[in-house]
Amino acid sequence: SQELMDRNESKWPIGFLPQMLILFSRTFRLTGKAQFTFLNFAQALALAVISGLCWLRMDFAEDTIPDRSSFIFFLMTFWPLHTLMHGLLSFPFERAVIEKERASGAYRLSAYFVAKSLAEAPLKLILPTLFLIIAYWMANINPNFGIFLAILVFELLSILVAESLGLLLGASLKSLLHA
Repeated sequence: SQELMDRNESKWPIGFLPQMLILFSRTFRLTGKAQFTFLNFAQALALAVISGLCWLRMDFAEDTIPDRSSFIFFLMTFWPLHTLMHGLLSFPFERAVIEKERASGAYRLSAYFVAKSLAEAPLKLILPTLFLIIAYWMANINPNFGIFLAILVFELLSILVAESLGLLLGASLKSLLHA
């Protein structure tokens, strides 16, 4: 009878969903403050304008195909790598706090990971979207709005994959130096 009671009692004070919601709220507030600074917006806007000026108003001709490809290549490498590096470097700084909170039995590690992923994902997508809205139309890649949306979706998906990879590497490597 005692064994059955021990099995039914959880070592966590609250369930997975409340843990995840509390951690989500905390992470969203902290990440939002770090992500949405004037400097980050200015950097994204300046990068968008500079990129737009580098590929400004390309003609629709066969000889501009390499230029269009280089714009897409830049877009699909810069933002995912930028996000990967931020993900890679975020976890080692939080490791001590997470280990202390987990040692006290505050929450499950899975609740922390899900909350962090869900809270940071939308925030990581806003600045690249702003960049693409400006640079894509300045460069005159393709006037078809459907093509624009398709490129935006592929960019955002690649950013989410890169963030996940960065978090995985940051969590699996013990020190910032190794990461």
